[in-house]
Amino acid sequence: MSKSRRKFDKDFKEQAVKMVLEGGMSKAEAGRRLGVNDNLVGRWVNDFQTNGSQAFPGNGKLKPDDEVGFPT
Repeated sequence: MSKSRRKFDKDFKEQAVKMVLEGGMSKAEAGRRLGVNDNLVGRWVNDFQTNGSQAFPGNGKLKPDDEVGFPT
């Protein structure tokens, strides 16, 4: 029996990031409270610090910097 992969929406990820950056919580503590691995929280924090408001664009969507323009 395999586990299905959990998906987290933008609001959930932003909540985790705020717990760490604004709440002074460690990544491990935020992960425990939210029921996710602290490494995952760390990736979200790094993504937010790198990309700011463009972090967590959503399923199948690219950040503007990642989009490739096609010649017309």
